[in-house]
Amino acid sequence: MTLKLASFVFGYDNALLKKQTLASRQKISTLALLLLIPVFIWGITGFLLSRNLLNTSMPVAIAVSVCMAGIIFLVDRSFVTAVSSGNNRLMTWFRFGFAILSAILGAVAFDMVIFEEDIINYQGKKAQNVFTATKQEYIDTHSQQIAPYMQQVERLQKIEMDAKQTYLDEIDGKFGENGYGPKAKQKEKAWDRATIDFGKAKEKYEQSKSALEVSADNHALIM
Repeated sequence: MTLKLASFVFGYDNALLKKQTLASRQKISTLALLLLIPVFIWGITGFLLSRNLLNTSMPVAIAVSVCMAGIIFLVDRSFVTAVSSGNNRLMTWFRFGFAILSAILGAVAFDMVIFEEDIINYQGKKAQNVFTATKQEYIDTHSQQIAPYMQQVERLQKIEMDAKQTYLDEIDGKFGENGYGPKAKQKEKAWDRATIDFGKAKEKYEQSKSALEVSADNHALIM
């Protein structure tokens, strides 16, 4: 069986191969099997790369698999069947370099298929980190745009807290009059006005902050 396979792979006459010595037949059969190993590996690799990573259709993935296997078959077959000459050492080094290159490319291709999800997650996290860093850098650079609104909020918040405390002190009688009297009503109204002013200032600050974040998002997406 392996002798017929060897005759098919190398294009030799099967009847002629049968007349060779046992050692020669075994060597030819072994070379045929060794030649087909990278062919099958690259065929599977081409199919997986096309189907899983590139999301191609089944016929396209099969076509890519056949093409890659065919290329490896032709190259390897030419190496094996090459007639020895004075450039034998050069051919040996060329074969060795091609084998190393094929192994590296095959390993990378298999890793991309097997660890596809991990690679996608890593790329997603990396892109998210870059996006977050770019966005934060833009916000830090343009934070002076919202600084006046923040200062206004802090100032009015203090006024509102002071007005509230003044009202509570009036109710407690710290200013000489206990209970909810005319002065307490006035201080309550002052507290209400301070609360309204603080709320409006806070709303403007939140709006300006949101606008800055939107601008930062757009900047980070473009970058």
